[in-house]
Amino acid sequence: MSEILEYKNNENVVDNLSIKRLRDFPTYYKDFIAFVTNSIKDNYDEIDESFAKRLIEIDKKGFDEYGFFTLGKDIWICFYNDEPMGFEVITRKRGGSIKLGPTYLLHKYRGKGFAKEMIQQICDVYVKNGTRKVYVTAPINNYSTAVLDYCKLNLNLEAILCKNYSKNSSDRVCGKIFHTKDNNDSITVRIKQGTNLIKQVSKNKLSKINFEKLNNFVCKNMQLYFNDIDATFTKTIIDASCEENKLIYERKCKDSFVVLENDEIECLVIATPKRGGNYKVSPFLINDSYLNENNIMKLVKEIEKSALLLERRKISIFVPVGEIVISNTLSLKNYFCEGILREPYKENCDIIVFSKFLGE
Repeated sequence: MSEILEYKNNENVVDNLSIKRLRDFPTYYKDFIAFVTNSIKDNYDEIDESFAKRLIEIDKKGFDEYGFFTLGKDIWICFYNDEPMGFEVITRKRGGSIKLGPTYLLHKYRGKGFAKEMIQQICDVYVKNGTRKVYVTAPINNYSTAVLDYCKLNLNLEAILCKNYSKNSSDRVCGKIFHTKDNNDSITVRIKQGTNLIKQVSKNKLSKINFEKLNNFVCKNMQLYFNDIDATFTKTIIDASCEENKLIYERKCKDSFVVLENDEIECLVIATPKRGGNYKVSPFLINDSYLNENNIMKLVKEIEKSALLLERRKISIFVPVGEIVISNTLSLKNYFCEGILREPYKENCDIIVFSKFLGE
């Protein structure tokens, strides 16, 4: 999925419409930065030109060196009669998904079907290269998404993220599965509760743990619900939880919470501060013998304490549907469900989004 893609336009679909990679047209970088910054700043907090400049940097490299679930970002420019008419950013994710947006179209081209055609042609490139799913996170107020009604792309509503990137704007998550495995694999469900109790939770101490041991724990516990988890994923966790990366969004800064018993890893939780004030928690890993309500809440309390120190206003915990004990515990402890993401990181495995506002 790290391959840099090219597109050969189908002239029979829309005459004189062509899709190109922005990195081949650097003269339009300034326009892209201005359009992206101005079009999303009203719906997303903490947005300035550095956001768009970082997108260009990742696009030129072909990968995101700080990527966690993100592998890379591709920026496309659409021309009509050789005149630039819009931009589309594609985020490539582990597990075979892509995320649409930001999407920008000049006002004079809106409402004429160009945005739909632009996105469909771009998605076609990725589907042919193995992409399973496309999804978009877009403001409900529809100001910045007026260029396109996502229902026209047959994207289904999966979640409503309340005040997720801004206190003044909520977002809808819409997605579509292009293809999935045609098999009878059953989802892994964990119901049995362990009896061991956590004695201590350590924060941001991963660099002191043997890498092979940590990587084995991560890969073993995540392979049930996630694809494409490997040593590069584990290394990103370690690098991003170093103190010098704190609150540097471009470096995917993270907090790690780990439980060690007799020098063995029993629990690992990763939290990422997001632009706009959210504190995204994923993964939330607990060995079977420690899977119980008391331990889950002890980890959650550490997460909440850290979120408050970072002045986060919201926590969102992403939980695979098979993690019944974790889901049940969160739902009983004032965490509300914002929706279920369909197969975002692995075939036949949905993810529930549980959230809580702090100080409300």
